[in-house]
Amino acid sequence: MKFEDKFDYAYMLKNSAANSYAVYYSNYERSKAYKGGTFNSISFFENNFSIDKINTKTDATFSAILPAAQGQVLLLDYYKKDKRLDVHFEKMN
Repeated sequence: MKFEDKFDYAYMLKNSAANSYAVYYSNYERSKAYKGGTFNSISFFENNFSIDKINTKTDATFSAILPAAQGQVLLLDYYKKDKRLDVHFEKMN
């Protein structure tokens, strides 16, 4: 099975009152507008669902997405040729 055919659960976060939660997963998208990896979230808050995604296609040698605070993820991009590490938070619903 190729990487492109996989759907990968990453993690789930919920608040301390357990009345809102978010499920995060990665996917590979093949559409006319975009072909590449995505990192997605499905959130439930105040009886409403919301879906958000970020494109993960990059020129970096290595990339990782890590859990952060509720509604955010931490993106790490390492560029071996430049010996540079980019780290930033990305807001997700």
